Amino acid sequence: MLWSSPTTSYLLVFLVAFHEGVWEYWGALLTLSRLENGRFMTNPYRDGYFLD
Repeated sequence: MLWSSPTTSYLLVFLVAFHEGVWEYWGALLTLSRLENGRFMTNPYRDGYFLD
């Protein structure tokens, strides 16, 4: 049976770990973007972000 093979088990473990890592990565990105937005709201022209 397919589910009993070791390779499939390793693949499942890898996929679960990868999925968890992706969510942690996106959470960190969202936190960083919130910090950046907060900094923009306090001083939007600092560091020359809005140059138009």
